[in-house]
Amino acid sequence: MRLTVIALLLVMSGTATAVAQTAKQNRPAQTQTGHCDVGVVSNLTKFKIKDAGTSDPAVVVPVEPWHLDEVVVDTVRAALGNRLVVQRIPYRGEKVESRPFLLWQLTVQVRPSIRQLASGTRCSRYVFVEEDSVALNDSVRFYGIGIYGSVLHVVIRARLYDGETFKALLLNPSTYATGRAPESVTPGRAAQNTQLREATQQLLVRSLNEELSARYNLGLFPPMKELLVRARTAAP
Repeated sequence: MRLTVIALLLVMSGTATAVAQTAKQNRPAQTQTGHCDVGVVSNLTKFKIKDAGTSDPAVVVPVEPWHLDEVVVDTVRAALGNRLVVQRIPYRGEKVESRPFLLWQLTVQVRPSIRQLASGTRCSRYVFVEEDSVALNDSVRFYGIGIYGSVLHVVIRARLYDGETFKALLLNPSTYATGRAPESVTPGRAAQNTQLREATQQLLVRSLNEELSARYNLGLFPPMKELLVRARTAAP
């Protein structure tokens, strides 16, 4: 009887662990509860695969299950320690609008402003992390998160906004991190490639930490992380 109980407890423990891991991987976006020092907005849900040997456009692969936006929030939270309350602000997405232009109607992608994204929340500061691009030379340019040839790359930029006026306080230039892409990555199987997902997450953490800690503009502005901590210290 005792052996049966022990075996049952082990099975239940293993099941609970599996459920906890699944919940962590599939946790929903957090909504604001209580005080918020830093609201973090990002929309990193696409992975681009570009063959360096052709002029064909990159293939875009949806990677929502990688939870890169959660990685962004966790990285900001880890960089600031326990001094600030950091919360994720869900990205509400772009919309398509038809706008008049001379005698034609143009269909354009309208990106929400930080004020629109933060609607319904109240944080002292907002950090907006988005994809960017960087040119290595006249013929090679990395766009956002993806693979170019055999190079895995993450190119992002972070912007800091005031939580009351939504004035831009710091607009960092883009930073990027690169590594060697796993072999035999195909668009049809990229989203299920565990090695690719983990390598991408690591590059994202490295690139974002640089965005938070670097001193840009010839040192005229302090790092974003320092500005965030200062704001919290100065708050009444």
